[in-house]
Amino acid sequence: MKIIDTPKEVCRCRGQLSFIKDAPYQAKAKFVPQDQIWQCRICSRYYLKSWRSANIDYYTEEADYDAFFDEITADHHLCILCNGTREQGFPVFSGQPVCKKCYFSLEWSERHKSGLEKTPEPTGSELTEFLDGEYAFESKLSIRSAELLRPFAERGFSLAEIHLGELLETGPEGLRDRPAAVEYYQKAVNKCVPRAFYLLGRTFQTDDNSSDKLKNAYKFFNLGAYFGDTACPTAREKTAARLSLADIIKAQQESAQTLHNCWPGRDCRQKILTNLRNTSGQMEGELRYAEMLEGTGFQQFLLDYHESENILRKLAEDDFLPGQYELAKRLREGRTISSDFELADNLLKKAISRNYLQAIEYAWNEKASGKPVNIEFDWLSARFNGLIDYGNTAAMFIWGLINRQARGIAENPEEAWKWLNIAQFSGIRLAAPNPLEYLETRITADKCHRLFKDILRWLELHHARLAKWSQLQSLFRSRLTENRPEKWYELGILFKTGAEGFLRAPVLACGCFKLAAINGNAQAIKEIESLKRLVPEWLIDKSQHAALLMEKTGRLPSSED
Repeated sequence: MKIIDTPKEVCRCRGQLSFIKDAPYQAKAKFVPQDQIWQCRICSRYYLKSWRSANIDYYTEEADYDAFFDEITADHHLCILCNGTREQGFPVFSGQPVCKKCYFSLEWSERHKSGLEKTPEPTGSELTEFLDGEYAFESKLSIRSAELLRPFAERGFSLAEIHLGELLETGPEGLRDRPAAVEYYQKAVNKCVPRAFYLLGRTFQTDDNSSDKLKNAYKFFNLGAYFGDTACPTAREKTAARLSLADIIKAQQESAQTLHNCWPGRDCRQKILTNLRNTSGQMEGELRYAEMLEGTGFQQFLLDYHESENILRKLAEDDFLPGQYELAKRLREGRTISSDFELADNLLKKAISRNYLQAIEYAWNEKASGKPVNIEFDWLSARFNGLIDYGNTAAMFIWGLINRQARGIAENPEEAWKWLNIAQFSGIRLAAPNPLEYLETRITADKCHRLFKDILRWLELHHARLAKWSQLQSLFRSRLTENRPEKWYELGILFKTGAEGFLRAPVLACGCFKLAAINGNAQAIKEIESLKRLVPEWLIDKSQHAALLMEKTGRLPSSED
């Protein structure tokens, strides 16, 4: 049994996680380590460190266990304090997803410390009455729930405030009081209850497309996303679809100002930026922060397109290639920044002239899709070929896909097969089903063999520029020199499919299978039959010699062999 821990404990904001306590959950398997609660030092988000099993022995119940960190979000189904269920309502107290009983007890204790409650904890009857009100709310017993929860809401208990607010907003006709509901939501918002931001934002959504009301809705959804409500990012996106970019930016600035003014102690944005600069470098850290401000990969954050644009423009002015590329993309898309195609193309040209591959691919795809780009295909093609000549594996892979998919150029299965094959050999994992198999249906057997020779010639000329060449050669030799008869079948499969360190080479696969067949492997004969479509008859007889020559020299055959 192996216990494989994680090399780093890092939050999505790149902050270091700290161990808080063991989780209250019982281990399900006999030898599984205890789950743990961790917290980010920067943004205070909570994480669950759990263990996932592999290689289970069902007789002894032993297994290998790998550690994983998962953020404990507002919709987590268990209370992290008592292991109670959290089926509805999803209360979160100071970032901790807890059950309603624990929430009420924690809030009571906080209120006692502030002098708002005389006793340090509720009496049994008070706790029972509150939970009965919550149970009635879950059971949609609106009148009974409002009767029980109203005294607690009037005293300032936030969970009672938001649930009474919902009853007053959407309950039976005789109970409804929308202004009072908004007032209760606002009180809960003042206490930073994540769900309250969503409910308050929802009250500003109307059918008349009033930009002022929609901006207020966006503002509270933006804040709610920051404080961890899981419904707010989706609601924010839907509201943004009804607003102009100028209105979205104004709403974002208002939410940022509200966060700074009302809850300065909960505003960790500057700490996150400083941490990203320290861990990733000044410019890379600022780029990552700009992406967070636009919601890239981190939706539960306070979006601020204006601040993101300022950061990207500064990075572009400082000639930071990723910054130039990201700003150019946004200027062309016009989603988070006002469109400016001329500036975008100038930034792309700068990045492309310095061989920034992402900019080259992006410009190519924009032109191929028919969008106006003031950059010539010939120049981009030359840049791709220059990077390929220098041994850039990613450029080979992209160029192979462009030729296969006929993006901006005519389909060229031969070029696609060649470069995807070399990319796979150099470490790029091709998607299943392997595109080389499809391309081979478009290529004759003779052409396939000539392309294989072309690849060998290219490797002979450029192997010094492939970063992993010595590692690949070492891997190749170790397989060839193994003193096992079954090695030939295994090598045949590798050459048939292609893998890191092994080309997809039908001729060499045939040779290896022929040697495997001599050693009594019946399956190898079937494999040879399946390759006859790709290997000319005259080459099948010579393929065994090519395999033996590889074993003798410890390398791929020469293009002249």
